[in-house]
Amino acid sequence: MPALTHYGVDDLQNVLGAFGNLGTDILSGEVTEEIKAINKKTLRKFKMKEACEMIGRSDAFLRKLEQADKAYEPEKVNGIRYYTLELINKIRDKAATRYVRPKGSNPIVFAISHFKGGVGKSTTTNSAACKFALSGLRVLCIGMDGQGTDALYYGFIPDLDVSPDETIRSALLEDPKNIKSLIKKTYFDGIDIIPGNLTLTQVEIRLNDYQEQIKKVKLLGFPDERLSNALAYIKDRYDVILLDCGPNLNILTLNAINACNALLVPVPPALPDLASFCTYCRTLKEHLEASEKIKILEFFRILVTKHPKNKASENILKMMLQEFGSYVMQKNIVYSAEIERAAASFCSLYELPISSKKTYKRGMESMEGVFGEILEAFKQVWEAESKEIK
Repeated sequence: MPALTHYGVDDLQNVLGAFGNLGTDILSGEVTEEIKAINKKTLRKFKMKEACEMIGRSDAFLRKLEQADKAYEPEKVNGIRYYTLELINKIRDKAATRYVRPKGSNPIVFAISHFKGGVGKSTTTNSAACKFALSGLRVLCIGMDGQGTDALYYGFIPDLDVSPDETIRSALLEDPKNIKSLIKKTYFDGIDIIPGNLTLTQVEIRLNDYQEQIKKVKLLGFPDERLSNALAYIKDRYDVILLDCGPNLNILTLNAINACNALLVPVPPALPDLASFCTYCRTLKEHLEASEKIKILEFFRILVTKHPKNKASENILKMMLQEFGSYVMQKNIVYSAEIERAAASFCSLYELPISSKKTYKRGMESMEGVFGEILEAFKQVWEAESKEIK
């Protein structure tokens, strides 16, 4: 029977198929080239003052090193020295000022998760990755969300530049060892990525197919433990592995929860977000109880994000601190026009040139406070693990 009016369709499959093909044709043409041109990413260079602060040495030290060995010479424009992060890390290694994770300590597998959208998960994940890499750590970001926002932050168009076989898909469905071939370098020295795209929606469907997955348990492990098994093959290459989870508690997010030893839950100081956080906690508790697992984390905190610093949000923050105590981070991410501008450009505030604007300074102080607090916590975890081995 045909559709009754012109608002309907007689064969949805054919219409969807045609739209999909047309869309691919359009995106593979001039539009793609325009998007790629806009999305071509490079990391800014740092002036000498910033470089000295990052390296932990004086400008006299840098000049002397530069004179002694041209390999440490920065780019000069109109007499001003500009240092790449790669060169800064090279000088850190030469000067022995680069932080090295202690022997015997484990990499931090860091999941940023909340099943409500719009709370700042992707912004938080990207900003954390940038802070860690700028501090000289080795970072891997894994996209666990079909939206592929993580890919956009590093200059990849999720469903054009990233094929199904370049996501975490094959490591979860075929062979955990495949993860070794999925890692991509990025323009940001110190950050590698396994990007996500809409393929992950198909992965979710397949991981929930009991008839298919029960046959693969011996080879691949249980469906919600696949990521943990895959990470065993590569995690020692990194100091921090960031898992950018989707706005849900689906099987992919549960893989991230099972694999992580650190969990951060971003929560804006508003009643709907607080209510969602409480539901998230109850739902995750039920999952862990059903799986009969005792989950131990080396780091667990609630991060207040998008804080507008008004009376209502301050009251909710006060309530959270009173009820959840030290599990709420002391620092929080403010609502800032500059942070929003960076996010709209798919980059972090760390990548924007230093600005004298009050909004920039306010946002950067917020970022430095939050991610400095997290980094210090990770260092304490590593030191404790190292001492325990001794």
